Amino acid sequence: MKHAPVSCMLHSGTAEGLKGQTSFIELVYGHLTDYKHPAGTNEEHLRAVMVWLCSAQDATGCGGVAAAYYPYVGWAPPYPEVTGYIIPTFLHYAAFSGDGRYIERAIGMGEWELSIQMPDGAVRGGWGINDYPLVFDTGQVIFGWLSLFEKTGREEFLAAAVHAADWLADCQDADGKWSRFVYKKIATTYHTRVAWPLLLVYRRTGDPRHRDAAERHLRWTLDQVHEDGWIDNMGFTQSRPPFTHTIAYTLEGLLESSHSVPEPLAGRIRATVRRACDAIMESYNRHYPLPMPGTFSRGWRPSHRYTCVTGDAQMAILFLRLYQLFGSPQYSDVADRLLQQIKEVQCRTCADAGIRGGLPGSCPIWGRYRRFSYPNCGPKFFADALMLRESIVQNRCIDPVYRPFHGAPSAAGF
Repeated sequence: MKHAPVSCMLHSGTAEGLKGQTSFIELVYGHLTDYKHPAGTNEEHLRAVMVWLCSAQDATGCGGVAAAYYPYVGWAPPYPEVTGYIIPTFLHYAAFSGDGRYIERAIGMGEWELSIQMPDGAVRGGWGINDYPLVFDTGQVIFGWLSLFEKTGREEFLAAAVHAADWLADCQDADGKWSRFVYKKIATTYHTRVAWPLLLVYRRTGDPRHRDAAERHLRWTLDQVHEDGWIDNMGFTQSRPPFTHTIAYTLEGLLESSHSVPEPLAGRIRATVRRACDAIMESYNRHYPLPMPGTFSRGWRPSHRYTCVTGDAQMAILFLRLYQLFGSPQYSDVADRLLQQIKEVQCRTCADAGIRGGLPGSCPIWGRYRRFSYPNCGPKFFADALMLRESIVQNRCIDPVYRPFHGAPSAAGF
C-alpha cells in the first residue's frame, strides 16, 4: 500500500521518458475534455487488460507484478500483495481463453512469492521486497497460493498458505481486529478480505484456529455496522472518507466469507452487504450518467467529484455477485453500467504499453486515488468483473475465487 519514490522506479530514461511524456500529455488532455474511448466487447477489453497485466509482470523480471505504471517515469517495483491476488485471475483467464501460458505466468508469480515469504509465514508489506510484514498483504497472497495448489497439486503452495494463516491467527487481537502489522497502524474493517482467505485455508486444513480467527473478525466488523449499512473504519485513514476501493474490499470480504460461516452469522452478513450496496446503488442511480463517486462519507454521502476506477471494477463484481445471490436484475443493470464506464476510460490504442490496456487509478487522472498512475489492482478487478459477467451469460463456472452461492436463483436470461 506504500508508494515507492520516483528513484525506485524500474524503467526510465530519455527516449522512453520522451515517449511517455507525449502519451501523458495526450491522456491529461483527454481527461480535461472528458474524452471517452470507444467501448468494445467484453472479450476485447478483457484481452487488452490481460496484456497490460503481462507487461506489468514482464517489467519486473522476477515473476512479480509491477505495482503501477507512471507515464514518463516508468514501472514501479513488484508488489507482493497484489501479485498474490492476481494469480487466481491468471488461472481463471487461462481456463476462460484456453491459453495455457497464463498458467505458467501464475506459477512464476507464486514461486516468486514463495522465495520472499518471511520465516514466520508473513508476507512482506509494500512495494518491492521490504523487511516488515503486513496483515492485509499476507491475506491476499494466500488467495494465490491456494489457487495454485488447487491447480498444480504442489504441496509447497499449500504449506505456504497454511504458514501465512498461522501467522495471521497468532497476531490477531483477542476481540477479532488486527492492530499490529497493519497499514498506518489502523485497525480496519476492510480486513474482512483477510478473514475470507482464512476461511478458505480452514476448508483445506480443518484447523479451527483459522476459522475462529476469521469469525472473530467478521463479528468485530458487524459490531460497527449502522442501520443504513454504513460500516466504520473502512478507509486507509480515519481522517478522510474511504475510497470505493476499500469499501468494496470490506463488503466483498464479508459477502464471500458468508459461504463458509454458519447461520445466523451468514444471514446477518448478507443482509448487511445488501443494505450497503443498495445505498451505493441508490446514490449512483440518482446521479447517473455521472460516474460513481470515488469516496463516500458516513450516511453514504458522496464526497468527491472523481471516480476511483479500481473501486468501480470491484463494485461491479459485488453487484454481479448480488445478482447471482438474489436474482434481482437491478444489480446486473448497475454492474453493466459500471463496466461500460470503465471501458470508456481504458485506452486500447495508446502507443505506450504502460498505458495501453491499463486503467488509471482515478478518473480524471488527477483524482486522489493513485493520482497520475496506472495501478495493477484496477486491471485485476476489471478482468475479474468481465469474466464473471461472461460466466453468468454463458452459464458456466470456471472461476477459482467466485464460487456459486448455494440455493441462489438461476441466472438464466441475464
